Amino acid sequence: MDADDDPPTDPVDPVDPARSGRSKAGLAATTLSALRAGVRGGPPAPADGAVDLRKRQPPDRSGPEPTAEVGTEPAPAMDADLDTDAVPGDADTHDADPDDADAAGPVRSRPSVLTAVCASVAVAAFVFAAVAGVLWWRADHGTARKIGVAREQVDVDARLAIVTVNTSDYRHPSDALANWLDVSTGALHTQFNQSRSTVVRVLAQAKMVTKATVLDAAVTALDLKKGTASVIASVNVTRTPATGAVSTVRNRFRASMTRIGGEWKLADIAVVPVSLA
Repeated sequence: MDADDDPPTDPVDPVDPARSGRSKAGLAATTLSALRAGVRGGPPAPADGAVDLRKRQPPDRSGPEPTAEVGTEPAPAMDADLDTDAVPGDADTHDADPDDADAAGPVRSRPSVLTAVCASVAVAAFVFAAVAGVLWWRADHGTARKIGVAREQVDVDARLAIVTVNTSDYRHPSDALANWLDVSTGALHTQFNQSRSTVVRVLAQAKMVTKATVLDAAVTALDLKKGTASVIASVNVTRTPATGAVSTVRNRFRASMTRIGGEWKLADIAVVPVSLA
């Protein structure tokens, strides 16, 4: 509070209006004088103990210092080794170097010359072994198959030839002789052909019909290179005379077969005696 505002030291009688008016008038005059003096010469000097507002006062550090507000979210740490090329949007896809792409891929080592040579030799050896095995198998199984087929054919042709030369009809001797010539070859064929007239006469005079049946037969020898084979057969020959009883005779024949073209023909035939001992 200023000095002018201090209450007067003299006691004021509240019931005396004249005196009270002089006090208020004196205070107003004093205030007006002070204001006029300030206008003319500047603000009045502060009283003792008052604060001069015209001068900049130092801050009052007697009270507690205000605490600064600390942000609750720390700044993101930046890695010094962060590769800026890995950030999306910063990568320049148009300036990609193909050499860098090749370097980034797996490194493939080229096989050495020795490895390539060894691999080639191994493959060649495998191919040779496979081809040799196939050829051996075909040769072995091909020969066995040919032998099997030939034995079957010899058996069939031998049975037919043995039955044919043991079958005749006295009423048709020429037909019987023609059939014999058809299934024979070599010396036997020549013998039948040279004795044609004799054979026809003998068959006509025998007055007998004969018919043969092969009970069993087996190929005992076969030579594909020479085209020869041997067959043994057990044969029943049934004889029916013009007059008289029918009889059956069992014989064992050994036949020699020769390959003529695609057929096996009878080259020789003989009766094998049966030993009863």
